[in-house]
Amino acid sequence: MTSTLPHRASIAKTEPAPPVRLMRADGRDAFTYATVAGIFEPAADVGDSVRAGQYAGSIHPIEGPDEPQTQLHFIQSGLAAGSRAPALTASGDCLFKVVTDVEWRSDKGCEDKADNPKHRRLMATFLRPSSRSLLQP
Repeated sequence: MTSTLPHRASIAKTEPAPPVRLMRADGRDAFTYATVAGIFEPAADVGDSVRAGQYAGSIHPIEGPDEPQTQLHFIQSGLAAGSRAPALTASGDCLFKVVTDVEWRSDKGCEDKADNPKHRRLMATFLRPSSRSLLQP
């Protein structure tokens, strides 16, 4: 039992967790897709705040050295929540996922700019304390 005490003491000194943010992917514009095949070079990292129109990265073609690189831009502002690794990509591959904040009010549930009642029911189910899994309603 004494060997676990130093471990428990280090846990007590940790910083508190940041507040939880409810976020969602807001339609097709939340995703950045490859328009050509080539090697993807991202210009943003997961966790970065991005703006609509901001440079997202480039795709370098592998068909020939004379082919110009294709520049990609974010369609929507938000938080980069997912990114494809810098690797060979094909046209249509998802390269970035951008999420936006959703306001949670205890008196009204989940509200966002679309004010989607179906989404509010989903979030209320997700946040219900009796739920044992994210997959179970």
